[in-house]
Amino acid sequence: MEQPSRTAPKQSPWGKIFAITVMALILATLATQLRAITGFARNWGDFSDGSVEAKQLRNIPDVLDYITLHKDDISLVAFELGDESNGIYLNADTVRPLASTVELQVLLGYGALVARGELSADASVSLAEWERYWLPRTDGGSHEYSVQALESKGAVTNGNVRVADLAMMMARYNDDAAADYLMHKLGRARVDALPMQLGMPNEEPAWPLSGQIMSWQNTALSEPAAELVQRYGKLDRRSYADTAWQLSAALTNPQRAAQERERLEDEGLTLRLSDQALLTRATSPRGSARAYAELMGRVAKSEVEGAELARAALAWPLQNAEVKEQFDSVGTKPGSLPGLLTSAYYAQPKGTDKVRVLALFLDKLPTAVWLQLMQKFLHQRFELRLLNDDAFFAEVKQRLAQ
Repeated sequence: MEQPSRTAPKQSPWGKIFAITVMALILATLATQLRAITGFARNWGDFSDGSVEAKQLRNIPDVLDYITLHKDDISLVAFELGDESNGIYLNADTVRPLASTVELQVLLGYGALVARGELSADASVSLAEWERYWLPRTDGGSHEYSVQALESKGAVTNGNVRVADLAMMMARYNDDAAADYLMHKLGRARVDALPMQLGMPNEEPAWPLSGQIMSWQNTALSEPAAELVQRYGKLDRRSYADTAWQLSAALTNPQRAAQERERLEDEGLTLRLSDQALLTRATSPRGSARAYAELMGRVAKSEVEGAELARAALAWPLQNAEVKEQFDSVGTKPGSLPGLLTSAYYAQPKGTDKVRVLALFLDKLPTAVWLQLMQKFLHQRFELRLLNDDAFFAEVKQRLAQ
């Protein structure tokens, strides 16, 4: 798989699988802070938070040790389809923030519209329409990677791409602008109805990430992070979703969009990572690991509308030869915001007829631990081994049952 052109730690084979997505996720919040000495200084204390534990995270067994020691802050569900009773269920029904993993709902909503003939996958979308929801220096370059990837394969014609390309960029590169475009294309009523339609009625729907980020900091907002956390924490969830949708819709106003982009291009987000972590927990859509593992099972078995198109977008890891050697099929939708790592998978190990699903939500991660996991790709390596190695699956289950 192609890599972003940036200095990065030496990667293991597993690290290469997720390098583009993970590096984009890492830099989504760090690019702004690390561009300037002042930003680095602002986050100096946050970088040392959890530094002792971070140094102890070197390999896959270390990830299991960390999970075992921090059970209260982690949810893990993993099971083989048809053998659910022998699965792993750690805090399976605990509701946690989801980051971009919630966009799995959006992907399936898009797929359902295409399957019904209400939207053509080949419908044309201008770059200007797509970039209407792009907030520079908040996505670690994922939007730029998306555009470059489409240009390199000749998929940008006269400044237009296909709507199917946006779905692919949302799934592979976690392109926030693509996700928000698709949400607005679906419309709020459809987006809000997705949890019920997908068989997960107790889960929260998605809302635009552009609106979520703008609720943290924008040209008309002067409240400090601590006050915003309190204010949003007092709102019922639908009222906060109203705020996110309204702020995202404001970007359709060219003057307002220009103001926000000018601010971000000049200074980026100026919030400390610790403040962003608090705001993440207060403002991200929430869900349970059981619900997302079960949803991935329904996607794998084509039991939900839009599953076929969703699988095509989620299967990007198979473009890596080493993954293809070990799995006949695999699909994933990861997510990351400060202090939070989430993921949902389905996978069929090579040469078997079994399909295993997994959802891992790592919450309340100290900044140094969060960075170490992503920079070393440790949690993805842990997840893939759990999906493919029966002996390791049994070990994890036994350790977490103690």
